[in-house]
Amino acid sequence: MTNFNLGIWHEGIPKPVATNRVKFDSYCQDYIRFITNNNITRAFFLIQDPAMSPWCQADSQGNYWIVDSWLNKLPHGCEAGFVLDTEDSSPWQGSAPLFQPGDTMEMAFELTQAINLASAIKKVSCIGFDYENMPIYYKSGKDWITDLFAKYIDKKSNDWGWAGGYTGSSQINGGQAWYPELYWVTDTPTNPAGWVGEVSEACSLAQGGKACVGPDATDYARFINDPTSMYNTALGVALTKHAEIYTNLAHTWPMFTVERYVDADTSKNQCVQSAEQPNKNNACGVLDGFGVWDKKDFIDWLTLVNKNNPTLKNFMIYEWNYIPCNWL
Repeated sequence: MTNFNLGIWHEGIPKPVATNRVKFDSYCQDYIRFITNNNITRAFFLIQDPAMSPWCQADSQGNYWIVDSWLNKLPHGCEAGFVLDTEDSSPWQGSAPLFQPGDTMEMAFELTQAINLASAIKKVSCIGFDYENMPIYYKSGKDWITDLFAKYIDKKSNDWGWAGGYTGSSQINGGQAWYPELYWVTDTPTNPAGWVGEVSEACSLAQGGKACVGPDATDYARFINDPTSMYNTALGVALTKHAEIYTNLAHTWPMFTVERYVDADTSKNQCVQSAEQPNKNNACGVLDGFGVWDKKDFIDWLTLVNKNNPTLKNFMIYEWNYIPCNWL
């Protein structure tokens, strides 16, 4: 038993899975099994323009792949969430202009409502977005999204929020949820103490790749399977420093990455996505993150974070596609 809740993010779908019902079913079965076996209490699934995404399309009987293969298979104690791919630079087919009735954002919420109506067992109750892909909504769209959430999902909870790299920000500008990305954590590069981050300066400048592999590049690799030593790095400092901020909202889930740069040596490890797309670049991520750890030690890390910061009770894994196959 743990004293924290564990969630899992989902922000991509392997191409072979996206268009093949048999592969989609198998992919979802693995996802559901991981959710169940690891007592996940909040799980997300990516939703994209249904005109190009079969898993989001209703068939002639009004059935959806996402409902039959994932939503209605979630365990009772797991909240269901969608990550909505509603980038303003890639509007959905048939959408109205931005912030007008029928724009991409409203179409996504309408689709979520339709999927909820088609689901007899489980309903989507929370929504997430990737801040990096949607800066215009972050700056100008808070009220628009809040109104759509109330109209199509729930009038009270306002359980939507951003995933983004604003580690210590107190200006969230979203709903009642927040998913701070606790990776690529750095102090200011001009700090007199020098570079302070859980990745090297070279890795940070490269933003992934071979500069982000191994103990000289990331603390994850340097302190592999050692939660106590890992907590004494920039990541632990950030958690302690900003723990109070993370309790400002009802649904805050600090995110930890299980990436591993397997492209450097694909024989060492594989992940959910590389198993489906073995030739995809960066299939398991762009840096050596917690994906180089054993699952037990990663859970011990979360337990330590919770022990040192008892107010932090929710943690999010980034993300399902990067889960190492030896964690399944």
